[in-house]
Amino acid sequence: MPSDPQRDHWLSDVLGFDVYWVKPDAAAQVRDTGRALYTCKVPAEDVVTGAALAEAGFRVVDVNVTLERRGDVCASGAPVAPATASQHEALLEIAGSCFRYSRFHLDPLIPREVADRVKREWVRSYVEGRRGIELLASADGQRPNGFLAVLEAPDGARVIDLVGVAPDTQRQGIGKALVVEFVRRHADGARTLRVGTQAANIPSLRLYEKLGFRTVSAAFVLHRHTGA
Repeated sequence: MPSDPQRDHWLSDVLGFDVYWVKPDAAAQVRDTGRALYTCKVPAEDVVTGAALAEAGFRVVDVNVTLERRGDVCASGAPVAPATASQHEALLEIAGSCFRYSRFHLDPLIPREVADRVKREWVRSYVEGRRGIELLASADGQRPNGFLAVLEAPDGARVIDLVGVAPDTQRQGIGKALVVEFVRRHADGARTLRVGTQAANIPSLRLYEKLGFRTVSAAFVLHRHTGA
């Protein structure tokens, strides 16, 4: 029996309409009954299922790449530390302006300002203590210029949930400093460190590989909009 779509309550509240995660076996059951967004993820090698989802009205918006790392701690050499309350507003501003490659930003049916709001509210859930285990911030003096959000997966892996750098300070090594500090704080030789990013985000893929992460899987992320 097909699985029922699972409503993403947090994202529904942020976007202002219903958002669901749906498994491939239930994709054909989606009906255009009002404004909603349905998201499905399928391994990139499963071309047959991807084609079936396209027939059901889903469209690929992203190829998500998952990378993992274990082993020794990286050397740290940058001013990165847990975010303080005085930095929160600046970090929210960065989150709402620095992303280009997320599945929301790559979806032509989601306006840029809406995609930016998703990321800003994502970080707000960290600063308010509703998600994850840690929010790291980098700063140039008193001015924050980047962040990295950490959560713990059900299998015990520590995961880079979201990382962002202020648009006017990108390509200056801040992203690298944030990831190096994440590894330093959370690597213990046995624990898995994990991150997911978009295949379109070549700079991030290169950074993670340079810091010892290796690709373990890739998946198509598909959206279907109804009532749009």
